[in-house]
Amino acid sequence: METCPACGHPFEAVRCPFCEASKSEVEDVSKKSMWVLGAGLAAGFLLDNSFPLLDWPLSAEGVGWVLLIVPLVFLTVPAIIKRPIVQEAARIKGMFVWVAGLLVMYVVFCFLNVILDKHPPIEVPARVVTKDVGTSRMGLTFYTLRLSLLWDQKQLEVGCRVSPQKFSDAEPGDLVHLVVHPGAFSLAWRGDVLVGE
Repeated sequence: METCPACGHPFEAVRCPFCEASKSEVEDVSKKSMWVLGAGLAAGFLLDNSFPLLDWPLSAEGVGWVLLIVPLVFLTVPAIIKRPIVQEAARIKGMFVWVAGLLVMYVVFCFLNVILDKHPPIEVPARVVTKDVGTSRMGLTFYTLRLSLLWDQKQLEVGCRVSPQKFSDAEPGDLVHLVVHPGAFSLAWRGDVLVGE
C-alpha cells in the first residue's frame, strides 16, 4: 500500500481516488462559479451603464472584479507555497460558492433598488467642472461631463456620459441639471443630464 504524496492518504489503485475526486470536484465547482461570476460581471456592467449609482464607493462592475480576484488569489497561493491544491479542495469549493453568491445578491439588490423605486425623479442643479472625450477599445467615442452637485448634504463630483449634442452645448462653469432617482433602498442613481433646459 502506497501513500499519496499530495494528500497523504494510503491507496492501492494506480491513482489516489481521494485526490482525483477532489480535483474533479474543485474543477466542477470552479467552472460553474466562474460562469456565475462572469454573468454577474456582465449584469454589473449593464447595471453600471444603464442605472449608475450616484454616491457609492464601488460600482457593481467594480464589486464583480473584486469578487473575481478573490478566487484567483486563493487558487494561486497554494501553488506559490507548494501545497497541492487538492488539500485546499473544500475551502476553494466553499469560497467559489460564497463569492458567486455574493455577487449575484449584490447585483439583484441594485436591480431591485431601481425596479422598486417609486419616488419621483429630482432635477438637481449641477455645475460642469470639466469635459472629456474618450475612445473605447472598440473605437467608440464617448463624451463625459464631470459635474459638481450637492446631494444629501454632501458635495459630489460625478462623471456622466452624454450625447455629442449635449457635450457641445455645455461648457465648464455652466449650470445644468442632473436627474437623480432616490432609489427604493435610498441608494440614489442618476439619470439624464439636462443641458439648457
